[in-house]
Amino acid sequence: MNFKTFLVFVTAFISIARLYAQEIPSGGSIADNVNYYEPQFEEPCENAFSYKAPPFILQRDGRLERSLRVAALTANPISNLHQAVLAQVQGNSAFANAFADLSVTGQRAMTNFRVLHYAGKLNEEEVLESLAKDPASAAYSLEQLRTAASKLINRAYKVANVLPYGGSLERRGLGWIATSGEDDQPYRPVNVPSTEYPQYDMDVTVGELKVHTRYMIAESFKAPDAAPLGNGRILPQPLRPRLSENSKVLIFVHGMDSRLEEAMDIFKAMKDIAETTGENWTIISMDLPSSGYATKVDHRMVSSLNALGNPRGFPPGFDAHGKHTVPVLDFMENFVVEFVNTLDAKLDNSLKSKIAAVMGGSLGGNLTFRLGRRHDLPWLKNVVTWSPASIWDSLADGMDIFKQIGVATAWKRAGGDADNLRESNRRRHEFFDQAFGGAINIGLINLVPAQPDQWWRTNWACFKSSRQLAKIDRYEIYNRKFRLWHWRLAAEQLIFSQQTPPDRRTPLYMDNHIRMLLACGTRDDFNFTNICSSTRKTAELMTQTPGRAIIIKDTGHSIHNERPRYFAGEIIKFLSH
Repeated sequence: MNFKTFLVFVTAFISIARLYAQEIPSGGSIADNVNYYEPQFEEPCENAFSYKAPPFILQRDGRLERSLRVAALTANPISNLHQAVLAQVQGNSAFANAFADLSVTGQRAMTNFRVLHYAGKLNEEEVLESLAKDPASAAYSLEQLRTAASKLINRAYKVANVLPYGGSLERRGLGWIATSGEDDQPYRPVNVPSTEYPQYDMDVTVGELKVHTRYMIAESFKAPDAAPLGNGRILPQPLRPRLSENSKVLIFVHGMDSRLEEAMDIFKAMKDIAETTGENWTIISMDLPSSGYATKVDHRMVSSLNALGNPRGFPPGFDAHGKHTVPVLDFMENFVVEFVNTLDAKLDNSLKSKIAAVMGGSLGGNLTFRLGRRHDLPWLKNVVTWSPASIWDSLADGMDIFKQIGVATAWKRAGGDADNLRESNRRRHEFFDQAFGGAINIGLINLVPAQPDQWWRTNWACFKSSRQLAKIDRYEIYNRKFRLWHWRLAAEQLIFSQQTPPDRRTPLYMDNHIRMLLACGTRDDFNFTNICSSTRKTAELMTQTPGRAIIIKDTGHSIHNERPRYFAGEIIKFLSH
């Protein structure tokens, strides 16, 4: 047994021992049960990875080379395979594979690929017929063209079949795969880590808006499905969701701009504990609207941006008109509810009775905190909330113009400044510079770190690789709607507060009646938001909410990544009591 394996074993053992040895008060409010935990050692973590593109395929800003972007935009599989064959016979196999990939990696391209497949028109003859009209093919023999066409059609089918199994060895064998989210949004993770558990698709309707989303069901005692083998020219069929009778379900709500795979660290830790306790802990995680591989929604379809308020000219700042109006946050909360309703119907009304909790951190913590106030969800018995956004006092209230300028800036980037509604070559660069840079400095003093530097503590072993992957994640799915949604959601989370809004006399958190496990890490305390300090102070005042709070020392924003085994033990303990 090597040291890493030994450390994993010891950590899991301690989590299980704590589960049975430590008493939790059977009643009482969160205010009565605020606990502090000091980690004794670091938990092992795996550095995130992504596939690297061959030389000359990508531009400096992470976009595909121009001819490949044109191919992605057309979303025409025969045309793309035509270009792939020419690249192959000209000796450029990297571009050949990329053109073939673009036949199946985008949503529109894959839809067209399916139509051609079932019409019997995805074969060498169709591609050769297209090539016959292109003078560039005249320099090559029919045998050369046919051999290349066979190889690249097989490549396209292989890619189509392994993308739903992104964690498989078959996927790794294909290496980097071309996709262009700005031109044709991908429907599954392509060059970033993907769950090995089954991925399903579902339409969720919220009000008059329909969101197509992706979700997974990961059970402790059910092994992931294997990827299909061979090079057969078949297409993956939609999977029908199934849920074991003994499942203890947690609905996982990911953070801002993240995706369902965020749940994997905590699931693996719960699975380790389940192997000893015999409980089938199951996580169902979905891509939220405009995140991951779900529909990218135009936020103006939810409401006008002016519903939030307006920037002021003098004194500079933001006027929220004496209230916290946050239509997109309301939409996201209702999406989680409608997701559960829709999936419950798909599972023959067997889901809701198995739900042990809804859980999430950051944006997910904000939404679970809000859900804990609802009275129309009889199936919701517990919420697990960590590092909740909007736990702070609203940045739109009061007289602090620096805080209000932050709200006004996000509002303008969301389209309040009409120039931001247009996409241009520089917009993508601006977005990543603002979202992944954007540190606030006064001289040599760092007032506020860049956003990604607040997501994990910087001395965590997997900090650098996780930060890098977060950027690559967004490279893959970036488009104009994603950019505008990001800033709209940022503005609303800065405006909204779990504290006391200006049009109310009592704090919102006093209405939280659903049993709650509330947690934060002491390294998650930065100017203006001060998430852990605000969480601790709020917990000490939550006299009307049953549950407990944990303040975890030397831990950052993403508790479920930094200390998954410890946190999984606390969650199971909380839910099992």
